[in-house]
Amino acid sequence: MGVRDGESEKFLEHIGVGSRGVHTCDPTVFLDVNDLPISEEELKEKLRKKGFDFEKPAIGIMGTERLCKMVRRFYADKYQLVGLYNYYKETDVNLYDLTPYEWAYVFRYFKLTFTTYFHGTMLSLRNGTPVICLALETEYSKNHMTKVEDVLRRVGLQDCYFHTDYLQQNVQKIREKADELLQTQSRQEIIEKMDIEAQSAQPFIEALRILIDKEKTEND
Repeated sequence: MGVRDGESEKFLEHIGVGSRGVHTCDPTVFLDVNDLPISEEELKEKLRKKGFDFEKPAIGIMGTERLCKMVRRFYADKYQLVGLYNYYKETDVNLYDLTPYEWAYVFRYFKLTFTTYFHGTMLSLRNGTPVICLALETEYSKNHMTKVEDVLRRVGLQDCYFHTDYLQQNVQKIREKADELLQTQSRQEIIEKMDIEAQSAQPFIEALRILIDKEKTEND
């Protein structure tokens, strides 16, 4: 049985599933963002019409208004703040109506992404854009490792994951980490980490292949 994170594996053990779960990846890990059916020039023109300035460095935000306000306090004077997925009052540009393919591609135009979303994290990293991921304050996140924290640990980016109240808790640490990421050229390194994570699914794929071959043999 395939599992995407450590907590799911623990759950299987808890309910007494006999076979140990085999790690597999969220499908986003396998996405080739350089081979999407979009025109980059048309996308850039669409972004320009929405106010995106390709001459000014941008930070992507995908989360909550409180997150937007915190990032504005940090960087409003140096970066344009670009909201994704939802409309945000605190961002300079809002890209809430992109197509799925455009949404998967647009993260490459950011120097850094702040997000509370799993797939916002994954798509940013798949484009080689560093991420600051903020945990949602839920009962689950207080007592268990979240799916996004799990994958960040797998790719060696666990220091990019924070709990915060957006006012005091870890705010200085978040700012210091964000400053570090903005000053570091790590795009290729991030892409390579994601490629390695994709390879971690090979045991699951091999186990599935063996099962299919076995069933074919039995049916013959």
